[in-house]
Amino acid sequence: MIGSGIRVSPAPWETERHRRGTIRWYDFQGAIQSGLLSAGSAATYGNPAVVLATAGATATPQNRAREAVEKQGLGLGTPIWTGFDANVYWGRPMRIQCFCVHVSGQSTPAGSRLRYGIFLGGIGIGAPPAAPLPVFPDPPLQPIAQLYYERTGVLDAPSQVETWKLRTGVGDGVTLALVSTLAGVQGPATSITPGGVHCQRLELVYVPGQYVAALIDGVEGARHTTVLPNPAFSPAASQPTAGVGVYIDQGQLNDACTAGFTGLMLENYRP
Repeated sequence: MIGSGIRVSPAPWETERHRRGTIRWYDFQGAIQSGLLSAGSAATYGNPAVVLATAGATATPQNRAREAVEKQGLGLGTPIWTGFDANVYWGRPMRIQCFCVHVSGQSTPAGSRLRYGIFLGGIGIGAPPAAPLPVFPDPPLQPIAQLYYERTGVLDAPSQVETWKLRTGVGDGVTLALVSTLAGVQGPATSITPGGVHCQRLELVYVPGQYVAALIDGVEGARHTTVLPNPAFSPAASQPTAGVGVYIDQGQLNDACTAGFTGLMLENYRP
């Protein structure tokens, strides 16, 4: 009892951690913003979900994208990730998770890559271009941690492979990204996989200077301990800090990707 002379035990770490952090549950409509935005792409809201579609490629080859993101600052003055402890955005432990489902897509077997997933950071720098080229620049132009589904074409071996990928980058514009294929997790449930369509839970866990882990339905499939985001970096007001997206890279005519997302949760904590 406080004030009685009895010593109050410290709160459990789980409680104390949440006192020091922010947890954001996004319903997508209203609170979430557009990131990369190709001409003709669409976001269809049916809370608590959003369906993102790239629209079909109109040229060969062509890159397409549509994202739903949160952004830093928005002109509120001092960035909310800084403070008396001097930690910037990437200097804090973070977690992002979202339930995702592949709705439809076309990836012509000629080198096109279809992708959808979740990410911490952003693809490029500054305001997102109307026609992002390339979709995933390498070396990354700012720190990035991505977990995404990828379907490839015949220029990759073997043909039409479906995988989950973890991609991380320092973000200095010089160091190439590190990409790993997840292992030991349930394979993507997609339009070319028997058994019907269902959501899978995608999750990224980031600990500054230590690792980025990628999980599918709670099972860790890959972990990077090198080529990690620069912990001294903090995004500008116009830059995404995290989100979800659909992408076509080097698409052929009419190639497109559509995916659904729900239950987007973002966390970051002061030490």
